[in-house]
Amino acid sequence: MRLPVAALCFVVLFKVSSAVDGNQTIILSVLSRTTDSLTFSWNAVTNSSFFKVQLSGNITTEKNVTDLNLTFSGLTSGALYTVNVSAFSSDNATVVASAQLSSASRPKNVTKLTVVNTTTSSLFISWTAPVGYHSLYNVNISGSAYSGITVTTEYANMTGLTPGGNYSVTVSAVGLDNETVGDASDITVATRPEKVTELTIVNTTTSSVFISWTAPVGNHSLYVVNISGTVFSSMTVTTEYANMTGLTPGGNYSVTVSAVGLDNVTVGDASDITVATNCQHLQQNICFPDCTGPEKVTELSVVNTTTSSVFISWTAPVGNHSLYVVNINGTVYSSMRVITEYANMTGLTPGGNYSVTVSAVGLDNVTVGDASDITVATSK
Repeated sequence: MRLPVAALCFVVLFKVSSAVDGNQTIILSVLSRTTDSLTFSWNAVTNSSFFKVQLSGNITTEKNVTDLNLTFSGLTSGALYTVNVSAFSSDNATVVASAQLSSASRPKNVTKLTVVNTTTSSLFISWTAPVGYHSLYNVNISGSAYSGITVTTEYANMTGLTPGGNYSVTVSAVGLDNETVGDASDITVATRPEKVTELTIVNTTTSSVFISWTAPVGNHSLYVVNISGTVFSSMTVTTEYANMTGLTPGGNYSVTVSAVGLDNVTVGDASDITVATNCQHLQQNICFPDCTGPEKVTELSVVNTTTSSVFISWTAPVGNHSLYVVNINGTVYSSMRVITEYANMTGLTPGGNYSVTVSAVGLDNVTVGDASDITVATSK
């Protein structure tokens, strides 16, 4: 239960004492407090025989005591109470001195403290109000210059934080005296890291891709590297580079890199790249870095020859490919593309000697793998 802050402006938060006979004074203070009790204490007063202690608030009670302290139990958490202590002389009628003090019992803890949303520079949290009374909440965050705020709502948005930072957040309810703070509920949270930049392919082979990137602005603990289109799915690294091995020759892959916050859990937005070969495979002096280069075909052999043709076959390479490029030199017949594991080259010169190469092409239909070659001759 919370009362409007404006309605609390009358609350007395300091000790009040009075001297009835001009010489005696009572100094009244709160000795201890819990969520359901308040203990008040005061000093001895000369020529007094007992003290009348009156408590008012959502309950009213009165006790006569000779001790210099008194505990009131069964109170409502966070509620405001006013205590009045009067010292009576030995005639049990004359008030020697009196004092009054207002204070609140301790509020209970908030519950269900939860992270609702995080960005790279903010944290939005919410909670459930405690049982009993409160006027407002103190929200504190450690690990940042951002120290604390007071709110009257059951949520808070903390901005200006460092990307990837790890923070301990506490929320405490404050009693109706706007002063008494309850025990804190806490939660550890992290802002989202920023994206890595300059994600680049450093090197590729027929079975691996080596990439590098620049660390994001702010904090991070490690990186998650994911690659699609392969059984190789994910890896974590603490370096700004990664070597992904065991890939399929001729495969085309999409790679993403995400930074992870200092909590080792919160993952930032991913930077992505389509992996590419280096310039080991050229076609007409142009580098095509769009997929890993296919492996070489095997068992390239001559099946049949005539005076004007050569029929060859081969075994498909390990891994992926889309088609083959067949080249023959020593003739105007220069190149052909086929999707079969054989080719029939016609229009050749009788008795001619020719060097034939066969190369597999990757799934991008562009990248050409290393060639297998054979020397052939037409019949005379």
